[in-house]
Amino acid sequence: GVLVELLRDVQLMPAPLRPEDAAAMLRRLALWPVLDGVRGRPALDVRAAVEALVRLSWLAADLGPRLIEMDLNPLLLRAAGRGAVAVDARATIGGESP
Repeated sequence: GVLVELLRDVQLMPAPLRPEDAAAMLRRLALWPVLDGVRGRPALDVRAAVEALVRLSWLAADLGPRLIEMDLNPLLLRAAGRGAVAVDARATIGGESP
């Protein structure tokens, strides 16, 4: 969301991701303490974020060069064990199937 754009706190890896890769990416973010629970706040549902990253990475890998652009922003994480909600998403797909 806004903080990611402001802080330029991003991680990149080629798709498809394994769950352990997605989890490692999240732990490398400067914002990781927010996800892990900071200053008495509950930890957020990192498992749901990992699952979303893995599934989106497989979608991107399956679409290959037909996927021109994909954006999911924001992904709201609830408290640990409560899931996540994709507020807005869009993709641009072009070309022909292989």
